[in-house]
Amino acid sequence: MMENMKELINLIRGKICRLEKRVNNQRNNKWEQPLIKRLANRVDIFSVECKECRSIKDNFKYICTRHYAESEIINNNDNNYELTTKQIIHHLKKKHRLVIEKQYVRRLVFASLVFGLILILIGYGLLYFGITLLALSVTIPALFGRVIFSYTLGYLLDLRAKKQGRVI
Repeated sequence: MMENMKELINLIRGKICRLEKRVNNQRNNKWEQPLIKRLANRVDIFSVECKECRSIKDNFKYICTRHYAESEIINNNDNNYELTTKQIIHHLKKKHRLVIEKQYVRRLVFASLVFGLILILIGYGLLYFGITLLALSVTIPALFGRVIFSYTLGYLLDLRAKKQGRVI
């Protein structure tokens, strides 16, 4: 069973490499070949101990046979490809506690930006009631500081995840 999985992973890598040589970079980005390679490697590593990872090989067979055929590259209206890769990523994130690239930066910057904008809206509300410059002079610079701080913290968390080998 383990040799079958390694053969499958090598098959996927070979098809992706041939496809990358044939197709331009724009289409490579659309089909996310580097992501599929990384997913194949991760599933190969975790397939020893995880029953679900062993069953994911059927998903990789689907991706290879259905979406890396020449006729399917042209007609790429099938949503099952995205659903399949999302299911694999979801399993790796939940079960094996892996993260995608720059996940922490995106989450923390978005949260701090939303929080800062809410505070600015509250400041404008206070401005309407007569509390003037104090509210806006504190909230607007704090927004920039909060975004910079959360970017730095997210970058450090992503760096730690990369050092621990938890990045997909």
